[in-house]
Amino acid sequence: MRFFIVHELETSEGVRLRARADRHFSLSEAEGLADALDAVEGVEGVRVNPLVGSVLLLFLAEARERVLSALAAAGDALPDEVPQRQQR
Repeated sequence: MRFFIVHELETSEGVRLRARADRHFSLSEAEGLADALDAVEGVEGVRVNPLVGSVLLLFLAEARERVLSALAAAGDALPDEVPQRQQR
């Protein structure tokens, strides 16, 4: 999976970055992604929207490279397609 930066805004409080994936996420993928990004030093907030495949990150400016690396690594760890729901 690949992420694309939709917008990035630097403020006096840090950086606000929204990235969109090339597909949506399952709920478990969204939770894992949020946990992985929240663990990055300098990240102050993470919001993941699994329905549209977007990630909103709030972080300190000096953490930008760590954040982008973690986002790329998370994308590499997720499959290119959403796992199909099993029929009951």
